[in-house]
Order: sequence, then C-alpha cells, then structure tokens
Amino acid sequence: METAVLTNAMLVQDSFKDFTDGNIPALLNNLAENVKWYTPGPKEILPWAGYFDGKEAVAKFFLLLDKEVRFTKFEPKEFIESGDKVVALGSMEGISKRTGKTSRSDWAMVFTVKSGKITRFQEFSDTYNTVQAYQ
Repeated sequence: METAVLTNAMLVQDSFKDFTDGNIPALLNNLAENVKWYTPGPKEILPWAGYFDGKEAVAKFFLLLDKEVRFTKFEPKEFIESGDKVVALGSMEGISKRTGKTSRSDWAMVFTVKSGKITRFQEFSDTYNTVQAYQ
C-alpha cells in the first residue's frame, strides 16, 4: 500500500483551507516554531502588518487580523511550487470592522517549506487600497 506524500504546495493549500475554515490552530500546526512571517503595510494603520517572529507571534497576527477584518472573499487561485518555495496567487476582499469600508486586492504570497513545516511567509498586496479602507 502506497503512502501519500504531502507536497509543499499541498501543505500550503491545506493551510489556506484551515484559514478560510477559521481553523487557526490547525494552520499554526503547519508552521515551524521559528517561522518568519511578513505582511506589508504601515503598522500604525494596519495592526496586523509587519514582521512576526515565531509561531506565538504569528498566532497574534491572526488575532489582530480577525479583530480588524471581516473577509467577504479570500480566493487562492494558483499555486506554483519550485523546490522549497511555493507561490500562491489570488485575491481578497474584506471589510474593515473599524470603518465599515471595503478593501480589495490581488495578492501573491511566498511560502518557504522545510521538513514539512512552513518556515517563512511573505505577502505582496495592494497596501494603498487597504490603508484607504482603514482610515
């Protein structure tokens, strides 16, 4: 009997499913203890923006995100895997819980996976549009 091998892209896809299902503990289980996490934007306007170092800090990132944003759309559309890197391309739409304004952006997210765990994450998105919704 063959054992299924979880590819790096499959791990990232599972993590996106955990996020959209609201299962943050399962998503955090896919991260290395010393994960490096970066989301762009000015932290004084977007509290979830910036660098988060370690799994506990990333858990805080998700708490901040949940406090500030109600996603109305979050769609990963394409996954590109090369070695230990996975690039996910997609789009999102969210409503600021603070202002009630909507922001929309296409995005690219780059994941580094080593030994079956995500060790690094970097997001690229339209921060101008997001900042406008949160002011």
